[in-house]
Amino acid sequence: GAYGNREIHTPSMDRIAKEGMLFTNSFVNTPVCSPSRATYLSGLYPSQHTIIDFLDENEAFDKNSYESLTWPAVLQKHGYKTALVGKWDLGVLPRYFPTRHGFDHFFGYLSDPPENINPKFKVNNDFVETASSRKGGGDSFPRSCGYFRDNAADGKIQQFEGPLPDILTNNALAFLKANMDNPFALLLHYDAPHSPFLPVSKQDMAHYN
Repeated sequence: GAYGNREIHTPSMDRIAKEGMLFTNSFVNTPVCSPSRATYLSGLYPSQHTIIDFLDENEAFDKNSYESLTWPAVLQKHGYKTALVGKWDLGVLPRYFPTRHGFDHFFGYLSDPPENINPKFKVNNDFVETASSRKGGGDSFPRSCGYFRDNAADGKIQQFEGPLPDILTNNALAFLKANMDNPFALLLHYDAPHSPFLPVSKQDMAHYN
């Protein structure tokens, strides 16, 4: 593929690399999830945005401070449609939702992901949380993401069919199709690379046999 792997087939990524831009020299400022994400979104060092470890439910990327200005927020102000699909991990309370940090659309989990296969989500008045989320915070979907607005009733459990990466991918594709005529920025954050031992469907494995 475009990045030199001889086993994994990535035809779509290879095409994008050929027609667009390929980044071959990347670094992170920290090996820890939350501060690395904060740096990625703000362009600041952890010593500047002050997130240096995993966040608990009372900590977050404070949008009212200079340190937390995100580049998606800048694009949003200039007419871009912005979306985050997947893991956020920069605050679980409503005031810290991605939709308050420059994203028009959010579909994902605020902290740890739900089940990888056929995940379940509980819907209530303020947000959508995974059935396995921790009390008082954890994995949730702000209702403003729009995905659940028409197909889920308050207080009920809704189960999605298929692997979590596929569910996230389908939502990202829907966003792309809805914004083909608009300038857009889409961030797609999968959690699956954290655990490279999860099974994939027979369809996805077929061309490796």
